[in-house]
Amino acid sequence: MHKILYVTQILYLMYLILTQTVLACHESKDLVLLAYTGKSEEVLSIIETGAELNQLTGDLTPLIAAVKKRRYHLVKLLLENKAKVDIKNDEGLTALMYAAQLNDTAIVQLLLLFGADPFLTNNNGTSAIDIAKITRNKKIINTLVNSRDRNEIDPYRN
Repeated sequence: MHKILYVTQILYLMYLILTQTVLACHESKDLVLLAYTGKSEEVLSIIETGAELNQLTGDLTPLIAAVKKRRYHLVKLLLENKAKVDIKNDEGLTALMYAAQLNDTAIVQLLLLFGADPFLTNNNGTSAIDIAKITRNKKIINTLVNSRDRNEIDPYRN
């Protein structure tokens, strides 16, 4: 019985801490952290106030954070609100490279729809296509390789 009570108290404390963190993020307009935690309504609210969608915090932009947490709805929301799709972090990684690494076909396709360039390379000279080859995901490899022509005429390209 004591263990259940203890676990309940710990969970409640974790809930309080997370709630306070999210509120603090909202107040400070930390779009990266809100995207990372998946708070769609808060992200949209901050976007509507004119927040910087392409800020680089550490190695994350809001878009990269949403991709890393595989939050398709937030990736789409950010792209629809003109987040730049090909911003590189300090290591030269783009959102598309992370999506390829995570084997997330749906996010790869979404990023390509909004004009992501599969031929950009990171600081080590590795592209999203190279990353997909390492993960051996044939569907993503083919999607990336065949996207070049579509990207050249894509109206969503940033």
